[in-house]
This record gives sequence, C-alpha cells and structure tokens, in this order.
Amino acid sequence: MYLDAILPPDSDTRTKRPVVVFIHGGGFTDGTREWSQIPDFLKQLAIRGLATVTIDYRLEGALGNWEKQVQIYDAVDDARAAVRYLRSVADD
Repeated sequence: MYLDAILPPDSDTRTKRPVVVFIHGGGFTDGTREWSQIPDFLKQLAIRGLATVTIDYRLEGALGNWEKQVQIYDAVDDARAAVRYLRSVADD
C-alpha cells in the first residue's frame, strides 16, 4: 500500500497541524490515488494549512495475495491501516 502526502508550504511554521486522509472514490472497486483532479484539490487544502494524504487500497474483485479475490473488507482494512500508520508517526 502506498500513500502520497502534500504538506503546507515551508512558510507555515506550525509544528502540529490537522491531517486530511483522502480516500478516492470508486466504491472500493475502481480508481487510484493519482486521479488527475485529486492532487489539485489536496494542494488547495495544503495551501490553507492542512496536511493532506491520499492512500491506495486493494480494489474489490482484484486478485490479492495467494490468488484470493479481494473483498470490500480488505479495502476497508487498508484504509484503517493507513490511519493507524499516520497516528503512529504523528509526532514526527
């Protein structure tokens, strides 16, 4: 699983700031974190002082590990794992 972070400009010197986790649309069956309109939207939030993160998740119906078909619950678990990771590194 991958994520992209877009941070506020260097002129924003706050050491703590909120983070927006963006989970792209597609009903957990389609799409990517790299859709063309997503980065522009996240850049606008970052300019306003919000750290933004967009995540990947396994798409339902795709073949996952050991040729097991991915279920929607796997995609939800990926989103939860991303939030857990961000919470674990929040102080950094």
